[in-house]
Amino acid sequence: QINPGDVIQQLETKCDCRDTETGTWVKAKSILITPKSAEDMRLVLRYLDHHDYLIELSVAASGHSVPRTVDLVDVTSLKILDLSSNKLVQAIEDWNGFVLGKLSRFPNLQYLILDKNGLGRNACDALATMLSRGSCNLLSLYLKDNDLDNGCVEVLTSSLRANTKLETLELNKNDQITSQEGGGLLFQLLGGRDTPTSTYN
Repeated sequence: QINPGDVIQQLETKCDCRDTETGTWVKAKSILITPKSAEDMRLVLRYLDHHDYLIELSVAASGHSVPRTVDLVDVTSLKILDLSSNKLVQAIEDWNGFVLGKLSRFPNLQYLILDKNGLGRNACDALATMLSRGSCNLLSLYLKDNDLDNGCVEVLTSSLRANTKLETLELNKNDQITSQEGGGLLFQLLGGRDTPTSTYN
């Protein structure tokens, strides 16, 4: 049995949804995973597997356990995934496998937060491929305070030329992105388009 004060923390209540197991109406939850042990993590994941009304998940764990955690969560209703400040650059070698494999299992994902993870070109290449796919429903992608450079901006903006869904691309505090080159690419992308809105530096 999971006690909300022990392993999971309810952050806020979303809209009412029907529990597919019991048929009763329940409050959709936003949950922050703060595992105290591997057993706690297993309990949380077992809990999540039976609650398809979950729409927001924030994972705060050691970097190397994050990919495994995301792989085990099977919640198709998920709309918001926050993996910020998890040192993912040290934890993930195959970014194509993580982004195009694990994250693609959340078809309703709209907000992906990857701030403060030391991300670079490999991560951006995979994210760009995801953004170029018609099945991608992201509205906001947050990449603040990583190690992105002008080359990363180039691959991201190239993928966004055919993407009409993304509304926000957050690139603040990526000091290697210059206003002349990276900023110029963003302004070119925005020319004649209502979305996305982009912020950088």
